[in-house]
Amino acid sequence: MTKSAKESPLSAALLAAMLAVAAPVAADPVTDSSITSWVYEAFRHDPILPASEISVSTKDGVVTLTGRV
Repeated sequence: MTKSAKESPLSAALLAAMLAVAAPVAADPVTDSSITSWVYEAFRHDPILPASEISVSTKDGVVTLTGRV
């Protein structure tokens, strides 16, 4: 599998998280914990990513991923 093929599911998950952050309901503030939850949820629905091997942390809206893919 090429590097770009491995990155595609991860890119899709990050795009989904970014879109969720970009279009929040005005009355509901977006918190770091909600962003982290959205990313984990996107990983959970991806059959290729080993979500249990990826750690997600968010600080001031910046998502950091660590682990092996």
